[in-house]
Amino acid sequence: MKLCPDKPLISKSRNLQQKHLRGGHAIINVLQASESIGTRKYLGMPSMIGRNKREIFGYLRDSVWRKIQQWSGKHLSKVGREVLIKFVTQAIPTYCMSTFLVPTTLGEEIQRNINSFWWGSNRRQGKGINCLSWDKLTMLKEYGGMGFRHLFAFNLAMLGKQG
Repeated sequence: MKLCPDKPLISKSRNLQQKHLRGGHAIINVLQASESIGTRKYLGMPSMIGRNKREIFGYLRDSVWRKIQQWSGKHLSKVGREVLIKFVTQAIPTYCMSTFLVPTTLGEEIQRNINSFWWGSNRRQGKGINCLSWDKLTMLKEYGGMGFRHLFAFNLAMLGKQG
């Protein structure tokens, strides 16, 4: 489908009858969106959300995983890892989490990847030991944690700001 800059793109419900659709397009002068519009992105977020949110928001997990894979070969100190986790990997899903409720399983997968990067373990080869759970790492530094974000709680807080 080729988009025309002078005509906006809208989507429709599956329950809309074709006769009403044709008349509506003529009246408001718009193009009809195809079924593949759900794969399109606007401002880095999916333009339409369907039932399978885990698949739609999978790009967040993949982009965090790619960043971690770029850094895992480098010899970084704990301070360097902390900075990369706090200011890069946890910042990737922030914009999306301010608008949508991301599935908890997806957030747990992202947290698992970050946790294995923090401890320097390689889950693909089955190597490495995580000495502390993610719940302990998300505690404030004053209480013995590292101050990492708990992604589900952060997601709820971002959505609460919208209300």
